[in-house]
Parts: sequence; C-alpha cells; structure tokens
Amino acid sequence: MLIKNAYLPGQGARDIRIERGTITAIESTLDGPADLDATNLVAIPGFVDTHRHMVQSPLRGLAPDMPLAAYFTEIISRMDRYTEEDIHNAILLGAAEAIDAGVTTVLDWAGTPAALTIETYSQAGIRAVFANSNTENDQDIRKYAGLTGRVTTALAPLGPDFMSLEDTKQRLKLARELGLMSSMHIGGTKPGGVAALHEAGLLGPDLHFVHGNRLTDDELRMIADTGSSLTVSTVVESLMGHGETAYNRFRAAGGTPALGVDVVINNRPDLFTEMQSTLWRERLKTPFPAKDLLKSATQDGAKAIGLPTTGHLTPGNHADIVLLNGLEHLLNTPADLAGAIVTSLGTENVQTVLVDGEIQKLNGNLVNHSLTELRTKTRAIAAKLLT
Repeated sequence: MLIKNAYLPGQGARDIRIERGTITAIESTLDGPADLDATNLVAIPGFVDTHRHMVQSPLRGLAPDMPLAAYFTEIISRMDRYTEEDIHNAILLGAAEAIDAGVTTVLDWAGTPAALTIETYSQAGIRAVFANSNTENDQDIRKYAGLTGRVTTALAPLGPDFMSLEDTKQRLKLARELGLMSSMHIGGTKPGGVAALHEAGLLGPDLHFVHGNRLTDDELRMIADTGSSLTVSTVVESLMGHGETAYNRFRAAGGTPALGVDVVINNRPDLFTEMQSTLWRERLKTPFPAKDLLKSATQDGAKAIGLPTTGHLTPGNHADIVLLNGLEHLLNTPADLAGAIVTSLGTENVQTVLVDGEIQKLNGNLVNHSLTELRTKTRAIAAKLLT
C-alpha cells in the first residue's frame, strides 16, 4: 500500500509505503500510484489507549455522578450478569468506537474469559493487549502468553492496594516467568503501594501502573527510576474522586506518562477528550506545551505497555496510522500542528484509520463494523445492570 501526500507534523508532505502491515519507507516522493491520497490530511500514529475496561462499553453515560466506591458496589459487583454473547458484542462495540475515534491500540484490563476475549479481538480489527485479571485460571494465562501479532496478552494483578503483598508477589512471579507485562491500579485511593513494591524489590520495566493520584512524589520517582510506567485517566479520576492527576508530577519525577480512557460510564471513548482534559487541568498549575499530550497518547503510550514498534511513524514500525482533516489551513506554515491536534481537533476529524496496514475507517466511515448494529445488539446490557 502507498499513501501519498500525507502531512507529517514537523516533516511536511510525505509518502508512506506499507508492506505486510509494516511501514517500509517514508519519503518526500515514492514511486507508484496512490492507494490512499492523503492530500491536505495530517498523518499521525494511531492513538494508544493504555487502560480501558472494554466490556463496559455498552454502559456509556450510565453513571455521570457515581463516585469510585459506588462504582465497585453498583457496577463491578454486577458484571456477572453479562452473558458470553454480551461480552463478545461489548468488546466489539468498544473496539469499533475506539477505531472510529482514531484509537488503534488498547490495553483491555479485564477478567473476561480468555478464549472468548482473544477470539473477539481477532475479529475486531484493533491492536489489543488483553491484560487478564482472572486469578482462578492460570492455565489460560499460560496458554496465551506466547501470542504475537495484533492481539497479545499481559497480566493484570489487583496489586497491593487491593490484595496482599504476598499475593501480588505471586502474580508478578507468574508474569515474569512467562515474559508478560503486569498492569495494576495503584494510588487511586491511597499512597504506599509503590513503596511496598519497591521495598520488596519488585519494581521494574515490566510493571505498568494506572492512576497514581495519591502516590507520594518519592513513589513517583521510584516508578520512573526503575523504568516502570504510569497511565493517568484524567476524566474518570476527576469525576470519581481519585484526586488530582499525577501527569505533571510524574513528568517532574522523570517519567513519561501515558493516557487511558478507563471507563465510559462518565467519559467518552476517545483520547482527544483525555488529552484536552489533562491539558486544561495541568496548565492551571504548570505551563507546558500542548503537543506533549499527543506524544503521551501515542509514542509514550506504546512504550508504557511494552509495544515499541507502534505509536511512532517510522520505517520498521507497525502501520497503525490515522489521517486527520481540519488543519488544511495550517499546512506549510510554522504552526505547531501537534499542539493544534491536541487543542483544536476531535473525533469528527478522524477521516481514515489503518491498523497493521489494513484500512479500518475510510473517509469518515468504519469499514468492518456498524456502530448502529453494535449499539442495537448491546442496548439491553445497561438495563440488565440497573435492575
């Protein structure tokens, strides 16, 4: 495949050649007819959502005022009401909404059945890391640990905020035996979890933490110094009572924060909202460039969840590419396009999306999914949890 005349921020108009799902060349001019004419469109890496509970996609808008404690008792405690068909359709809906918004990679933190989840993602078209939180079936974790390609796996321990340190050690031991990343919620309600892991010698570059609002500055430095990663979910954290986002505190500690939607019961399924909300909140305290959020939502996100060959448009990387409209008037000017994407665009500007070199959205329309059909199939799920 050859994309012609795409405008890359900081580089100008470029042609992009893709072979077998991989970017093989980015040049001013490449020989061959255009498979995609990207004239007047800005090309960026697909967004990387590093923390989302995808099975909750049909619950969008269900609980705009729900605090975190009520979320556990009124949502999480009722998730066993989902049938396998519900789970399948919910994940497909989440993937379709993500792709529609330019998200090409998602880390799905879930306790859904492994075989069903992985099979669903094989049909979904999105790049997915299934972070398995199920502690009752290590056989499945072992079975799928070796997956490569568009769908891979990780471990999702509850971590020291929600389970004992000894149990956390055992989950991390399993993940490390299998060569898997571990992703855990931490510091959303209290400090101390990272310090406990540090004292036990458990921190390392294979650990991915989520939230971190109430962690101390020392704990954030521990994460950064050991090469562990941190995702913030500013919208959900602000609305559900986690506290101030740790985005700039983690940067000050030497880290590179990533972004995640988390849940959609009070949020939108896109990273434009997450970038803008984080910028608005953090700029009130500390001036910093808007363009930094685009890096958090792409390259830094991919790094955070152990995917070094996505999140950045360069030869050798996966061809996960988004073409954006709406900035035609700024092309070939000194304007900061990366910053403009953060502050001034939204999902309506996502024109075309490729994942692994395959077109998933073209000229504003999803190619392999119907949002209308998926929303119809999942319409009854919210009512099932409310009654």
